[in-house]
Amino acid sequence: KAGLEEKLKRAEAEAAQLKTKLDEANKKLRAEEDENAQLKGDNASLKAHLQDAAAAKEALAKELKAAKEEHARLAAGLKQAECESNATKADLEEAKKALSEAEEAKTKLWKNV
Repeated sequence: KAGLEEKLKRAEAEAAQLKTKLDEANKKLRAEEDENAQLKGDNASLKAHLQDAAAAKEALAKELKAAKEEHARLAAGLKQAECESNATKADLEEAKKALSEAEEAKTKLWKNV
């Protein structure tokens, strides 16, 4: 009977040690699950930030394209204005020359009169 009691005590002690190990393993498992949940939350947050950044990049690309188009339009307008200015200058020079020739002709006519 004493031998059985001793075996029972050893079995109970071993069972208590196993229960302690099981509790520790469960505690570690819960900590890992908590960490995994935190990491999933972090990942979701990072994905949202990444999507926001991608949307911002796309919006900036559209703004850049529009700015380039506006720049090209303004450059073309400037070139057109320069051409018109040059044409006006040429017309003015031609008019000055014609006026000068008319003045000379007038002077000659008055001299002949």
